[in-house]
Amino acid sequence: MIRKHMTQKADYWIFETEVLRKRAIELCGFPEDRISVVRMAHSKLVSKDRVDISQSEFFDKRIPKAYRILYLTGAHPNKRLHLLPDIAKEMVRAGFNDFCFVTTMDEETMYARRIIDEFVDKGLNAHLVNLGTVHSEYVSTVIEVCDAMCIFSVLESFSNNFVEAWRMEKPLVTTDADWSRDSCGNAALYVDPAKTAQTASELISLARNELKQFRYTEEGKIQLARYHTPESKLNAYLDVILRAKQLGPLSSKLRKKIHWS
Repeated sequence: MIRKHMTQKADYWIFETEVLRKRAIELCGFPEDRISVVRMAHSKLVSKDRVDISQSEFFDKRIPKAYRILYLTGAHPNKRLHLLPDIAKEMVRAGFNDFCFVTTMDEETMYARRIIDEFVDKGLNAHLVNLGTVHSEYVSTVIEVCDAMCIFSVLESFSNNFVEAWRMEKPLVTTDADWSRDSCGNAALYVDPAKTAQTASELISLARNELKQFRYTEEGKIQLARYHTPESKLNAYLDVILRAKQLGPLSSKLRKKIHWS
């Protein structure tokens, strides 16, 4: 309620994706001429030349020699990390054992402990390595030592995992939804994580097919080129701020038309 109240008090709005802009206009009555989209940019901290060799060796020793699927996120139910044990179970059931999910959860959280314990209870602990929270300077390194990245959120405005995967030339697997397709185009393998058997099958197919891996990494390069650089993103924000300044405060009449469906 507080977020809705503060959002409605603004005079201009900037969204990260076209999907959110359309939702704001069509579902909530936001004035169309007072909304802009500024697409995300990759972090300067994530690139091939930021890989730390000594830290890479450290991560490499901790993670089994298998197809490594990185889920680079904190522990939160929206991320649906709790589906990983059942996805892993289905992968093993299908006869594929050469894989490992790599997570970066804070093990002090109850949500993380529940997921880790479930892997153990199901006899799948060989298929999970939780590295704990990874410092930003080592993000490039942990991505580099893995083979693919995934993000199974219910909803995101945008995820840094997308551009991080493309920047580091790793195949990306993500939730099949309007927000993800708007952000990723052809540069992701789309799955319904709640359908664990189907998701397991898609992950196995990806792990076994080098041509498919190559195709998604090449599409990632194409998609990344459509996004801002950190410098162009800054300039885009400045342009929007100037536009908002010229328009001035939103009239009370238009503000009253904003509603929350």
